[in-house]
Amino acid sequence: MLLNTPACEVGQQAPTFTLSDPDGKTYSLESLMGEKGLLVAFIYNHCPYVQAVIDRFVADAKLLQADGVNVVAVMSNDYRYVPVDSPTNMKKIAQQHGFPFPYLVDIHWEPPMAKKLRSLSKKWPCPMRPTGSILWQAISLPMNL
Repeated sequence: MLLNTPACEVGQQAPTFTLSDPDGKTYSLESLMGEKGLLVAFIYNHCPYVQAVIDRFVADAKLLQADGVNVVAVMSNDYRYVPVDSPTNMKKIAQQHGFPFPYLVDIHWEPPMAKKLRSLSKKWPCPMRPTGSILWQAISLPMNL
């Protein structure tokens, strides 16, 4: 388990992406960007840390959204090997916890998309700006929200 969080390059531009929710609706970086920025959380249904903080995360997401910062969660695990992270289970988790934000599937397990997104998912916190400098937050590690 990591005890220290790797730092993100201040001002780093997020890679452009298009990902789908479990129903197939697509979202792009541009369509998700809020007036004041975007928070991208990489979460996994099976993760005990996510399970421990998810309700607090949802509450904080609502506060951020009310202040003009959009929120999106991305599940980039290979659910072929971890079935609890499947799109069907993602929908259940989102409904159970009342996600007010899209919960997207990153099925790009092969580079280049996965490599770009996953490299950023391990670097946090980063500044969030509506210009594309995004806060990439991995809540699969212990943290205080």
